[in-house]
Amino acid sequence: MNRSLVLAVALLAVLMLLPFVSPVRTQEAAKPDYKGAVVNKTGAVSEKHLVLVRSTPQGRRIETYDPETDKTVAIIATFPQDVGVDHVAISPDRKRVAFASTLNNLVTLLVWNVFVIELETGALNQLTPDGATNRGLLQPKTGTGTATVTGKLAWIDPERGRSNHFLFGNVRLDGVECLGILKGDGSVVSEGVPCSEPFSSYLLSARANIPATQAQEGGAAQGSLAITVKPGETKDIGEITVHPPVIELALGFPSWGKNGVYVNALFSAYVQFVSYPERKVGNWDKSLLDYVALESCGFLASPDGKHIAGADRWSNADPNDYKEARCIAFFDAATGKQTRRVDLGGPNDLYISSANHGTWLPDSSAYLVPGTYNDFKSEPNQLMVPCLFAASPDKAEARLLKSWPEAAGKGNITSLTVDKGGTKAYLVLSQLTEQGAKVNTLWVWDSKADTTTQIGKAGDIISIDLCGR
Repeated sequence: MNRSLVLAVALLAVLMLLPFVSPVRTQEAAKPDYKGAVVNKTGAVSEKHLVLVRSTPQGRRIETYDPETDKTVAIIATFPQDVGVDHVAISPDRKRVAFASTLNNLVTLLVWNVFVIELETGALNQLTPDGATNRGLLQPKTGTGTATVTGKLAWIDPERGRSNHFLFGNVRLDGVECLGILKGDGSVVSEGVPCSEPFSSYLLSARANIPATQAQEGGAAQGSLAITVKPGETKDIGEITVHPPVIELALGFPSWGKNGVYVNALFSAYVQFVSYPERKVGNWDKSLLDYVALESCGFLASPDGKHIAGADRWSNADPNDYKEARCIAFFDAATGKQTRRVDLGGPNDLYISSANHGTWLPDSSAYLVPGTYNDFKSEPNQLMVPCLFAASPDKAEARLLKSWPEAAGKGNITSLTVDKGGTKAYLVLSQLTEQGAKVNTLWVWDSKADTTTQIGKAGDIISIDLCGR
């Protein structure tokens, strides 16, 4: 055997021992569809850093922020310009961030929902509405075929009776992304509605802006209808009457509990608990309130997991005993039973709105809620003074923790968090400029030195959290 042949045989033997590599390039795993949101792996958040929501020209983003240096440490997630993000909350182990957003809201009638970002993996999981699985985003319903839905909206014109004249609007079907755009004459068409034999059922929600008349103000109006469709059908649902007021279906204000997240309705007193990370079968949800008088400014679980607290407008359990001064209501986190109501008292005409997001002290000794008050006894009168109230689940009295008369009428504290030692409070002050634009600035109040200092100059902070919410 010649030398060349020997070398060829030896080379062939070596090649046969090597692993086979296909000439076709292995296809990379498809990235999850987060509807334009980009999520990064950032790891657990340091106890020295805040997590905040910032508004940028490109859209809102969630980031880790160092208040000592006024520097962004890491960008957790960015969102498209038309997506709202708010109410950020760090988990106790600082490895997860919950937040409220309008992301993926075409698939549900809820305008806002609650999501969680896993900081170590970069996964984005949707917790609400009920169809969400805690694994990725809520997926629209599918079927063996599709249908088309047509109809027409109408409203009652006090001057001329029924009218089909609208400014703009749309029709949505709960569970699918088939958005029907309203025409000026009130007609609407929704195409590609998934359905299966014999038929599929949907809740249809219509929303439109009606024009102003001499007898009636213009504004948003809504209507709803339950429908069924079958594959290949073009279904005319006829005329739907819309009328004000519009009731926004929205969930937000997440708060971390022992094995999941408490979620609050933004415009009512509904509270839901969603188990996380595992979505348990029979996951309970209920209202923790005896009646719907409580403000929707977020019911927050205490760090020790024993209590839930929120702001209320009544002084005690008697609905007839209305007071201008609000109170703090406490509930047992295990049973949902109300345990105490603490009248805030103090300054005249205290006002707590749904925009005021409170927080607990890290040791669970007190719940802090921001608000404003009017003091007509002072000279000159102090109107719309930003303030902080503190109430304890173990005491019957609340106290005015801090007020800022120098900021009277200049803004409202919309987000609040405290450091681990409970001595520094970080505040988002929301105010309107002379041109009518909203500006949100970040401040820190040192309770020991009693000094309040603005951090940075940017007016773009939406929501903050430091010690877990």
